[in-house]
Amino acid sequence: IFGGFTPYLFMLLSVFVGLLMISNIQYVSFKQLERKRVPFALVLPVLLVLSLILNDIPLGLLCVCVVYILSGLIEFVYKYYRLRTAA
Repeated sequence: IFGGFTPYLFMLLSVFVGLLMISNIQYVSFKQLERKRVPFALVLPVLLVLSLILNDIPLGLLCVCVVYILSGLIEFVYKYYRLRTAA
């Protein structure tokens, strides 16, 4: 896709993800989820997402990982600016 730039892109991506591992950015822990009844309206979108992931497994897992990484970054930026404006 990016021609000869692809190895360098993945090298920078690996460094970025490695730095995220040792940063203070907090991510959602799925251990804290309460296990109670799930509404049926939530089951259908979850099944749709699972079917899309299973349609192309490598691309689906990549998308799930990217969304998970972005959720932590967005939450970090949101909390950072919220604390700065409150002070």
